Amino acid sequence: GSIGRSDFQGGNQNLLFSSIKNKIMNNKNLTDNFIVCSGHMGLTTIGDERAHNMFRKYFL
Repeated sequence: GSIGRSDFQGGNQNLLFSSIKNKIMNNKNLTDNFIVCSGHMGLTTIGDERAHNMFRKYFL
């Protein structure tokens, strides 16, 4: 997977990474089989993103 863009006006890469890390990737209430309907690249699961997202080193 990937993440959304932050290079548009008002975008903030640090805030985006922090939000993904704290609200999604490290959220113990979201199990690995929790389905994610992202705005890009189709359906995925939290487990797949935790294991394969190209930006995962910033989140875990």
